Amino acid sequence: MVVEGPRRLLLTFKEVFMDEFYMNGLQRSVPKGGTVIDIGAKTGFFSLFAASMFDLPLIFSYELIPVNFKQQEQNRQLNTKYDIHPHQNAVAGKNGAITLTFDPSDSFTTSASMTRKQE
Repeated sequence: MVVEGPRRLLLTFKEVFMDEFYMNGLQRSVPKGGTVIDIGAKTGFFSLFAASMFDLPLIFSYELIPVNFKQQEQNRQLNTKYDIHPHQNAVAGKNGAITLTFDPSDSFTTSASMTRKQE
């Protein structure tokens, strides 16, 4: 597996891949060929982690912020043996339009806010 991302995500990478942070408290495994949904995928670390930990999962990942999605797509292209399907969409409890606020000049962001557009 090959993973790329901004240097400032090294601690996140360590927690996900070396410390297996996502496995803490996991009550059950994903069955062979099961589906994993990664909402707010950012660079796709969790999607790649799930692909490496479970047996042939089908993974759908969602990330709306363009710079994050670009990095996620790059990581997917570096790991084509995994069945990961990235989508540049927001996921919420209701259909509708949103306003997304973030710093577009940043090379990667974990700081964004989403508000529902008034109709």
